[in-house]
Amino acid sequence: MKLKPLLLNLLIALLLFSLAFWLRVTDLTHFVTADEHNWVYRSGLFLGALLQGDWAGTSVWLTPGVTTTWLGSLGLSAYYQTYQTIINQPLAEWALSFPRNRIDLDVLLYLRWTMALFTSAMTVVVYGLARKLWSLPIVLLGTLFALLSPHLLAVSRIIGHDAPVTFFSISALLAFLVAKRELATNSKYKFWLLLSGVFAGLAVLSKATALFLLPFVALIALVDVWQNRNRLKSWLIGLTIWGAALWLTFILAWPAAWMEPLRQTWAVISNAFLSSAGIEDPDIQPFWSIPDLGAFYYLVNGAFKLSPLVMVGLGLAAVKGTRGQGVEHATRNTQYASAVSGQRSAVIVNELLWLLLYALLFGVFMTFGVKKSPRYILPAFPALAFVAAWGWLTIVHRYRIAVVLGVSAAALLLTLNYAPYYLAYFNPLLGGAYTAPKIVRIGWGEGLDEAGRWLTQKPDSFADRLGARYTVAIAPFYRGEIASPVRDELDYVAFYIKQTQSGYPAPEILAYFEHQGALHRVKLNGVEYAQIYNGPAMQLVKGVASPDLPIAFRPHTIYAPIGEPLTVDLLWRTDIATDAPVTLNLSGEGLAASLDSSVNIQTLAEGVLVSQHHFSLSSDLPRSDFALSLDGEPIGQLKARLMTVPPSMTPASHVFANQVKLAGWEVNATEESISVNLAWQAFPKASNDYTVFVQALNQNGDRVAGVDALPPRGFTTLDRKEVMLTHYTLPLPANLPAGEYTLLAGLYYFAGDELVNIGQTTVKKSINFK
Repeated sequence: MKLKPLLLNLLIALLLFSLAFWLRVTDLTHFVTADEHNWVYRSGLFLGALLQGDWAGTSVWLTPGVTTTWLGSLGLSAYYQTYQTIINQPLAEWALSFPRNRIDLDVLLYLRWTMALFTSAMTVVVYGLARKLWSLPIVLLGTLFALLSPHLLAVSRIIGHDAPVTFFSISALLAFLVAKRELATNSKYKFWLLLSGVFAGLAVLSKATALFLLPFVALIALVDVWQNRNRLKSWLIGLTIWGAALWLTFILAWPAAWMEPLRQTWAVISNAFLSSAGIEDPDIQPFWSIPDLGAFYYLVNGAFKLSPLVMVGLGLAAVKGTRGQGVEHATRNTQYASAVSGQRSAVIVNELLWLLLYALLFGVFMTFGVKKSPRYILPAFPALAFVAAWGWLTIVHRYRIAVVLGVSAAALLLTLNYAPYYLAYFNPLLGGAYTAPKIVRIGWGEGLDEAGRWLTQKPDSFADRLGARYTVAIAPFYRGEIASPVRDELDYVAFYIKQTQSGYPAPEILAYFEHQGALHRVKLNGVEYAQIYNGPAMQLVKGVASPDLPIAFRPHTIYAPIGEPLTVDLLWRTDIATDAPVTLNLSGEGLAASLDSSVNIQTLAEGVLVSQHHFSLSSDLPRSDFALSLDGEPIGQLKARLMTVPPSMTPASHVFANQVKLAGWEVNATEESISVNLAWQAFPKASNDYTVFVQALNQNGDRVAGVDALPPRGFTTLDRKEVMLTHYTLPLPANLPAGEYTLLAGLYYFAGDELVNIGQTTVKKSINFK
C-alpha cells in the first residue's frame, strides 16, 4: 500500500532535515574562520541594542547581515541561559562586552548551532517549494544535491551571511516561479508572490547582493507578458505585491529601519555599490602565484566548488536541453504543461531554464564587483542543483527513485570524504587539490587550527611567540602569543596559503624560508594550507628608498645574545649586484667601537640572495639596544639581552605561575654561609615584581637560614625569555648541627597587606655539613 502524498512528503522532509542537521553539527568547533569573530561581536551589539530599545543601534553592518545577527542573538541568548549563573551579568551588558578580535569557542558553538538549525530547516522549505513545481525524483535529487554540496555545507556550519542569503534567495525564486505557474493556470497566485516577496526581503536583509532578485523577477514577468499579452495587468498587480512584501519585510525585520525606513534602505543600497567597487575593502590582495582570472573569476571558482555529480548533471542537462528533449517532462502539473505547450516557445517558460539563467546572470552580476570571493557565488548553487538533477534523470525512464538514491549516496560519500574541512573541497574533475592552489585563491582560516594544535603540543609553548596572519583563526588553538609574521622576537613563523598566493610578506621572504625548510606543513584534503618555520622572522626594512638596501633582515636569535655569537641574514632583491662585499654595522651602548661584518652576497636558492653576517658579543656587554646600518643608512634594531644560563650553573626548568622560570642555579657552601646564584627567565612575562626567598631547611623541614630580597631589577622589566642573574648569601647559625640540608627558592608578592606565595622549588636537595 502506497503512502499518501502528504505523509510521504512529511517523511521525506523529516529525513532531509535530519541528514542536513547531522552534517552541520558534527565536529562543529574543529576550526574557526577569519570572519566569525566579527559576527559574534556584531550579534552582541545587535542583541544589546535590541534589549535596551536602541533601535538605531541594531544597524551594526550595512551588508546588512540582519538575519545573521538575529540568528547570532538567538545563539547568544541560549548560551546566556545555559551559563547565566557563571556569567553573573545582565544579558544586555554581557552581550555588549564581546571584544572584536577574539573569539570564545564555547560561545561560537551556540551561534553555529543556530545557523545549523536554520539552514537545515530552510532545506526542507526549499524542498517543499520545489515540490510545487516538479516531480518527486527531480525535487528529491535536486534538494539532496544542494544539501550535500560541500561549498554550501561549509558555510552552513559557520556564523555568517552567505548561507542565509543563499537559502532565502532560492526560496524567493522558487516561490515566484510557483506564482508564475499559478498565474498560467488562472489559479490564485498572489499568495505565492507575497511569500516570494517576504523571502526576497529576508534575502536582502541577509546580504545586499540579493538585490539582483529585483531585475531578475521583473525579467521573468516581462517574458511571460511577451508570451501572454493578456497577463500584463495581473503582473503589474503581482509585482506591486511582491515589491511591497519585500520592502515591508525589510523594514519590519530590522529595528533600525523602524524609525528611518527610507534612510536605512538607501544606506544598504549605497553600501552595496561601495563594496562592489572595492572602496570599503582596502585589503584587496594582489595575485602572485595564481593568475588574475578577471571576468572568468566566478566561472572558474564556481566550477572548482561544484560537486562532480552536479557538474556531470549540468552537462547532461545541456545535451538534452539543446536537443529540446525532456524539458516539458520536468513539470508535475499536466494542466500547466498543456497551457504552455502551444506558446511560441515551450522551453522558455520552463522553470528549470529560469533557474539556469538565474545562476548564469547572477555570476555575471557578481563579476562587476572588485571585491570577490568564491562564497559570493553561492546563491547560484541550489539553482544549479535542480538543473543537474533534471539532467541526471533525463537518461533514465525507469527506476528513477533508485537512481536518485544511488546518485545521492555517491554524493554523500564524496562529501563526507572532506569532513570537517568542507571549505577545503575542490572539484576532483578539475584536478582538485593538485590544480586548485595554482589557479584559485584559497584559505579562510581553515588549517590554522592544525598549526595551533601542533605548536601547542611543544613543551612550554605558552611562552612562545608565533608570527601569523588571521590571528583570530589560530588563537583558540594556540597557547602562546601571536603577532605579525614580520615582527621582531618571533620563535616561530607561519605562512598561510592565502597570503603566500598573494606573495605576502614578499616573494623573496617566502623563498628564503622555504629554503630553510619547514618544521611542519599543514595539509587539508591534499592541499598544503600552512607552513611553520623556526623564527625569528625576516623583518622588513621600512622606508627603503634606495634599491641598494636589502628587503629585510633576520637575526638567528630573538635577541642579540650577550656573551654569544650573533648571526644576521640580509635578504636582497634578485637584481642586486653581488660582486662587491656588503658591510653591516652594529652599534650601541656598551660597544667601545661599532662592530662591522663584511661578506659577499650569496645565492642560496633560486630567488634567495643573502649576505650572512657574524658578530661576537662580549659577555660584559650591558643590557641595551643595538642599531643595524649599511653605509650609515639604518635598517633596523636589535635588543642585546642575556639569553642563556652561564655554563657554571646547573640547568633548571621550574616555572612559577606561567610567568617566571628558575632556569639555573649554582650553590657553594662553607661553615659560615651558603652562596647561591640563581638564573631567572621571564617565561613569558612577569606581571609583578616578585620578592625572591631562599631558605635552607633541615631534615625535619625547619628553616635554619634564609633570605628574602627583591632582585636588583624588577621581574616586570624583563623582556620575554630574557635571563637575569641574581646572587644571595645565607649566613649560617653558629653550631649548626651536622647533617643534610635542603635548599629552597620561591617567589611571593603582596596584594595590599596579604602575602601571596606563587610557589617554591627545591634548588639543591642535599647540602652536607659535617
